[in-house]
This record gives sequence, C-alpha cells and structure tokens, in this order.
Amino acid sequence: MKTKVGLVSDTHGRIPQNVYAALSDCSIILHAGDYHEPLRIESLGWSDDATKPAPTVIAVCGNCDWDESYPAEQYFDIDGVKIYLCHGHRFAYAEEPWDTAIAHSLLYANKHKLPKEKPDVIVFGHLHKPMDFVHQGVRFINPGSPTRPRNGKPTLAVMTIDNSVITYLEWFEFDSTY
Repeated sequence: MKTKVGLVSDTHGRIPQNVYAALSDCSIILHAGDYHEPLRIESLGWSDDATKPAPTVIAVCGNCDWDESYPAEQYFDIDGVKIYLCHGHRFAYAEEPWDTAIAHSLLYANKHKLPKEKPDVIVFGHLHKPMDFVHQGVRFINPGSPTRPRNGKPTLAVMTIDNSVITYLEWFEFDSTY
C-alpha cells in the first residue's frame, strides 16, 4: 500500500491555496515548524471532499511558534519508515558543506534525544531551503518554505512510502507565495 506524505515547513502564518492543491492526495502531512498559528496548520487537515478522509497532520514547533501547541520534536513510524520530525533551529550548522554540518548537528549533537535506533529519515525546516541528502544511512529532507523561500522559489515536497521504503520524493515549486 502506498502512502503519500506531504512535507511542509516555515509557512509563517499563512498557507497559500497552491499548498492545499499540492497536498490534496496526501493522507498524512508533516509540518516542520514555524506555522505561527495552530489553526492555520490544523487547516491542512481539512478537506472539502467528503468522499475521502481528511489527512492526519503531525507538526512540531519552530523558533517562531511561541504558543507551543505542538512538541519541539516527534519520532514516529509511517508504514515501516522511522521518521524524526524537528524544526532544526536548536542546532548550529554554520559550517560548510551544509549536508555534513546539518547531519552532524541533527544526528550527533541531538543523539541523547533520539531513540537508540536511528531514524530512516529526518524531516526538518528552519533554513527555508529545499534539501534532500543522505548521510551515514539517514535521509535528510528539508521541504523549504512555500511562503518565505530563501532559494528563490516557494517549495514543499510529497514523499511516497511503499512497502516500508521511500520510493519517491516529488518537489513542488511555485511561481509565487499566493
């Protein structure tokens, strides 16, 4: 059975219509923080289509989420894929190359918080830049930002899981943040 998982981060108080359209086939949506308003992020789980169930929304707080409606990090399993979800702002990664610095910060500086078994994928935000890389067997995905990109275009991603494996990562790039 295939599961589509929407990956979004750094919406900063608004969710453009194109985000809802891109995530419309997802049964689960992960938000990696900086949502600003819990009601906005919860709206990702609403569906106008009464024939299909609304997606489950799993979120974490970022550095701009003062209400703490969600935890700072979450570790869970989706169809056999172990996922660690965090915003990433609590870790320093000023070094280059980015992938090694991020991996070191999220995996090793934070290892006391991670379960004994390493996650298959770490989904994080904060940088507003889309990233996808593997470091020491762990996949790192940052969906970027659909509202305040730092790479030029607004982005998000949809991950497909099939038989306990991430089989596809589709990137959505938008022409504007509206």
